[in-house]
Amino acid sequence: MRYTLIFVLIHLASIGGFQYTSDITYMIPSALAIIYSIFQFVKVCTLVFSPNWDVELGYADHIPYQWKFLHNAIMSLSTYILWSEGYGFFAGMTSLYILAVVSSLIITVLDLNMSGED
Repeated sequence: MRYTLIFVLIHLASIGGFQYTSDITYMIPSALAIIYSIFQFVKVCTLVFSPNWDVELGYADHIPYQWKFLHNAIMSLSTYILWSEGYGFFAGMTSLYILAVVSSLIITVLDLNMSGED
């Protein structure tokens, strides 16, 4: 839970610095936090899709869902700023990550049965 708060504060500090100065260099800590999140996501996807690994995923249940949604909402703000400043490819990759994670959170919170079995 502590790391989620740290990531949220990094994004907020970067956004605040950028809004106050209009200097894109203030978005570097936010971009680094996004890169770390995407790296972790790709690492998990690689382990899940690899037939050589028997991976059982935990969903970090000790972190409340509200905090996870907050983190993704703040990351969306950072992504929008990066997109508006001309970093469209990076913003697109981040948007895909956010879409996958938020979709997963919504399915988990609503406890939807996506297996197609009755």
